Amino acid sequence: MSKSWELLSQNYLNLLESAEGHDLIINVGIIEIENQDGVSILNLLTAADEIILPDFIEEVQKYLIENRSQWIQEQFYTVLDFAFSQTIYKSLQNFCLSLICSDPPLLFDSEYFYYTDINLLTALLQRDYPSEWNQELWNKFQKSLSPCIPYIRFSLMTPEQFREKVWPFKKLLSQERGMDELEMFKVTQKPMFGLSC
Repeated sequence: MSKSWELLSQNYLNLLESAEGHDLIINVGIIEIENQDGVSILNLLTAADEIILPDFIEEVQKYLIENRSQWIQEQFYTVLDFAFSQTIYKSLQNFCLSLICSDPPLLFDSEYFYYTDINLLTALLQRDYPSEWNQELWNKFQKSLSPCIPYIRFSLMTPEQFREKVWPFKKLLSQERGMDELEMFKVTQKPMFGLSC
């Protein structure tokens, strides 16, 4: 949502109370997206997000996935960036994640991988598919995530949370760090609290 629209929606009472007259024009019509190119459809989604039309956004995403999947694959990185630019584009996000999980080199063997948004990496980790990746893909993934791992506050987790949420991804942790954390949980059997700034 744009800043101006956000400010307007937060201060609409002030707007209505002002002495100035404000005209509002609402155009209603039919948009034939079948005749639009893919980029125009993405722009349409952006406009629909600006004026908060969630049902319309969902329908347009559905149309793109069902009718323009070839275009999405051809323009994959453009669509991937777009899909993860706003949280409302869940259908496009899931479609892109499915493409990555079914063909990991699509992301991991591309230059784009080194500029991947943390939200995309997080979404990949939350899916079940990573267990099917080979060692080379895990190494690339670990390399991109390694700068983030020291900031994870493992000490704030219970042993159960650690086993459930972290241990399945032990390949991503350095052996030394992951084993140290697990041993600490086995010994204490209670969470340790760290400082947070």
